[in-house]
Amino acid sequence: MLSLFIFNSCHPSNSISWRTIFFFTLVSVTNVAFFYLTGRILFSDGITPLEIVIFLLFSLTFSWISISFWNAIIGFVLLLLNVNSASLQGLKTTNIVSTPLASRTALIMPVRNEDPEKTMTYLAATLHSLALTHSSSSFDAYLLSDTNERNILPLEKDLCEKLNYELEGNIQLYYRHREVNTGHKSGNIADFCQRWGKNYDFMVVLDSDSIMEGATLVELASLMELNSKAGLIQTVPTPINQTTLFGRILQFSSALYSPLTSWGQSFWYANNANYWGHNAIIRVSAFTEACGLPHLPGELPFGGEILSHDFVEASLLKRAGWNLFLLPHLKGTYEMVPGDILSYVKRERRWAQGSLQHLQLVVAKNIHFMNRIHFLMGAMGYLSSVLWLCLLIASTGYILSLETDSTFFFLKPYLFHNDFINTSWKPTISPLLITGCVLFLPKMLSLTVSVFQARNSIKKIPLLMLSTFLENIFAILLSPILMFYHTLFIFGFVSGATARWEPSEEREVEITWKRAFESTGFISISCLMWASVILWFSPTFFLWMLPIFIGLTLSNPIICLTTKPSMLQLFESFKLFSDPRGNKSATMIETLTDSWKHQNHLQYNSKYSIEPPLENPTAMPTQKLT
Repeated sequence: MLSLFIFNSCHPSNSISWRTIFFFTLVSVTNVAFFYLTGRILFSDGITPLEIVIFLLFSLTFSWISISFWNAIIGFVLLLLNVNSASLQGLKTTNIVSTPLASRTALIMPVRNEDPEKTMTYLAATLHSLALTHSSSSFDAYLLSDTNERNILPLEKDLCEKLNYELEGNIQLYYRHREVNTGHKSGNIADFCQRWGKNYDFMVVLDSDSIMEGATLVELASLMELNSKAGLIQTVPTPINQTTLFGRILQFSSALYSPLTSWGQSFWYANNANYWGHNAIIRVSAFTEACGLPHLPGELPFGGEILSHDFVEASLLKRAGWNLFLLPHLKGTYEMVPGDILSYVKRERRWAQGSLQHLQLVVAKNIHFMNRIHFLMGAMGYLSSVLWLCLLIASTGYILSLETDSTFFFLKPYLFHNDFINTSWKPTISPLLITGCVLFLPKMLSLTVSVFQARNSIKKIPLLMLSTFLENIFAILLSPILMFYHTLFIFGFVSGATARWEPSEEREVEITWKRAFESTGFISISCLMWASVILWFSPTFFLWMLPIFIGLTLSNPIICLTTKPSMLQLFESFKLFSDPRGNKSATMIETLTDSWKHQNHLQYNSKYSIEPPLENPTAMPTQKLT
């Protein structure tokens, strides 16, 4: 029944709004049933204030994960049906490969104080791949530098000249250096649109660690040509080239789980997809007319300059009447991820602040319903950590009150309960089991898809299953660490702290024990104190909390060991955490980047100048959001 409804609703003639209604109906029915079951168990012996708090926190956190659950279920069905995501959205695809491009597209890569060799290696992989296509002459590339570290600038420009020489005019590469970093990345892109945007129909935004295959770029430009109401098409980047155990686990989990997630999103997003800031193609005229970013009311950290600009730009494009699409079937789009947990959480801190800024826009005027959902879900990605921690603390208080027969957390007239240990554990298993299923079933469905795809390689399946099991163990250990960091970030923002806009995180860095302890010492010590109290009063509850305590207590060795080269070599020797999809294109890109990275970087005198072309100015009006 579910697959039949999804298949029928995929037809372009059907109203795409029904997909969103159908999706949130499933989520709502699941939540109501769970709330009823939890309430019956929690309030079976009466109602106390703390029980109400626990019920509300449990309900909010479950509502969040039930969205991911149904998203994965729908993605699983779509993958089984082998639906093309372009046809799912009703996009025209006639002669998309053979028809010559009539448009002009700019590949723009904003950078600021990045490692020039890494940045140019990734850009070289993209441009060399594009040069092999029949439509390379329809593309130009821009390295848009806001670098202010004088020791980086000369090498940045020299490598740009070298790459431009290698391209031999098949693709023109331009280099622009901006002295003042006004508006950070979004200001850098806006500067390009105002100076040279009128020269191009479309632009593909690349991060400093983005790589895209030439055939994918040509297909994106063709789709934009054929679909005049498309304002943006977002691809789903796959992490590659990871050289630490932490990075390799992220790479494996992304390859394993992102297909179900992105396919599910493409169904209920319909033509109201989100923008992730990179590896996407955008209609330049639409972006220039609609996406001039204002400052939010108030001061930082919640007001002022918009940090996470991509979600806001998506909402402005949608408000202007453009369609936004997520196409997970497109391959050949890659990115890097941080190689260690400290770099990962440093990036998360900036994203957390930007996502909390978006809460102002959830109730803004003239914003599409789906963009409000995107804003809310982005913020909940971080607020849910606070809710989880509050739920654990409230549960601890509840158990301690029962074990010590204390009424400190209760108003005494409302204190109705039996012996919790003797009578209450069995019925409370039901909500816990349901929560566990909702959390882990999507992972099992992802594994099922990967096993099915690897059915012709019997030897690969046991390794895939073992890698998935180990990834789940690692995720269980990592989750409480991220929960603590996210909570610290949010309390820091509430107290007035702000995140700095910094260059991309360090990668391939081995974290020392001392550096890790400076960041995690407070977390581990707090956890040991928490665990000791629970163990003293309730050994049974301690066992339930043990997975959380292990992750928090061992945060220091987890951070250090996952950056040790020897640890990655150990898992590689057993062929664990390899790409479950066996992506040959990704292997080709890895070879290309590795080859260019080890070349001698000499200065070349090329007849193709990297100086930016003559400006063709246009205005980019500032929009009103509140």
